[in-house]
Amino acid sequence: MARVLEYDLNLLTNYLIKYPYDEIKLTIDEIEKIACGRLPDFMHTYSGSYRFWYNDYNRNPTYAHYWLDAGYFAHPDFNNSVVYFTKSDYKPIKRKTDYKKPAAVKKADINLDTALNAIKKYHNSVKSNYTRYKSWEHCYNAFKKYRKDESKTELLCLHLSCYLASWGMLRNSGLMNYDYFVHKPFVEEISKPKYDELYNDFCDIDSIFQAVKEIENKYPNDISSTDTFKTKILLGVFGCAPAYDRYFKQAVKKCNVCSSNFNERSMAQLYSFYNDNKEAFENLRKQFDSNGTFYSPMKLMDMCFWQIGIDLEKEKSEF
Repeated sequence: MARVLEYDLNLLTNYLIKYPYDEIKLTIDEIEKIACGRLPDFMHTYSGSYRFWYNDYNRNPTYAHYWLDAGYFAHPDFNNSVVYFTKSDYKPIKRKTDYKKPAAVKKADINLDTALNAIKKYHNSVKSNYTRYKSWEHCYNAFKKYRKDESKTELLCLHLSCYLASWGMLRNSGLMNYDYFVHKPFVEEISKPKYDELYNDFCDIDSIFQAVKEIENKYPNDISSTDTFKTKILLGVFGCAPAYDRYFKQAVKKCNVCSSNFNERSMAQLYSFYNDNKEAFENLRKQFDSNGTFYSPMKLMDMCFWQIGIDLEKEKSEF
C-alpha cells in the first residue's frame, strides 16, 4: 500500500531536540517514519534535493528551520540515501509548537455539546450491571493498582484477556489460539517504573509509541498487530490512547478532529482538541469521579468518538 503524501516535519524537530548526541544519521525512510508521511519525490533523488537541505533560513525558509531550530545542520548523502544531522553553532530556538499544539492542528467540525452528550450517553451505558462497558474499568483499575506486584501477574493477564474479549479482540486478532498467559511477557515488561508516566493525563507521545513497540515485540508473530489491537491494549492498561477501531476512526474523520491513522500526528491533534475544550471535559471528568470512577482524558475521547461513530453506523442502517 502506498504511503500518503502527508508529513509533519515538526515531529522531526521534536525528535532532534530530544536527541542527546552531536551527530545522528537518518535514512530518508527513517525521516519519513518520524514525520509520519512520505516526503516530496525530489527528496529521493540527487537532482533538485540540495535546495531542500540548505542550512540557511533565508535561502531555505520553507524547510531549514525544522532542523536549525533544534540546533542541527543537515548534510545529505545522496549516494546512500541518508542525512547526517550535526550540532550547529546556532543557539537552539524555542519551539513555537509542541505535541499539544502541533502546527497542523485540524479545525474540528463538531459542536462541543455534541461531544459532551456523546460521552454522557456512553457513560449511561456503563451504569448497567454486568455490561461489557465495565470491562475497561475492571482492567484499567487492576493494572493501575497491581502493575508492579509480581504476585498479581496472572490476575492481570486474566483482566486483559477478558477486556479484549468483551470488545471483540479475541476473535479478530488471533488471540483465540492462545490461553490468557500469552499476555504475560507484556504484563511483565510494563511492570517497570519507566512506564509510570503513561498514567499521566497528557504523557509524552514518544513514550506511548515506545509502549507500542513492546506490544509488537512481546506477542507471537501470528497475533494481529493492527492499530486496533495495539490501541485497545494501551487504553485498557494505561488509558493513554483511545482505541482506534472503525467506529472511532469513522467519527474523528467525519468531525475533522484528528487523523484516523494511529500515529504521533493524530495523537497530537487529539491532545489539542481536548485542551481547546479542557474546561468542559474536565468538569465532566469530575462528575464521573464523584461516582467512584476515574476516566483519563483519552478515555473520554474514546467514549466520545466511539459513541458518535456507532450512532453514525446506526443512522446508515436505517436508510
